[in-house]
Amino acid sequence: MKKIFVVFLLVFFIISCKKDHNDNTDDSTLNTFISLTAENDTISLGESTKIAAVIDGNNVSFSWSATAGDILGSGNEITYVAPPCTPGNNEITCTASASNNSETKKITIVVL
Repeated sequence: MKKIFVVFLLVFFIISCKKDHNDNTDDSTLNTFISLTAENDTISLGESTKIAAVIDGNNVSFSWSATAGDILGSGNEITYVAPPCTPGNNEITCTASASNNSETKKITIVVL
């Protein structure tokens, strides 16, 4: 009887310690990319402005790029720094991505 009890405890312990690994679940969702806005849409050479992406979703990743200048930061809000020697219209692109969807928006910053 004692052996059966020990075997039962061992089996119970093994079953209760087993983790359920379901690597196919991804809870990131992007319903819609609502807007991309800049604190200032016109700045001087070397100046900066904050740019924010507003989305409806969960656990969304963001990718940023600029035709000229630098992107500082990450996530849904970054700081764009205009180049020190290149005036003109600079396009900042943001792509919001999740497991179900990906959307891209662009904004133009005028550098004087």
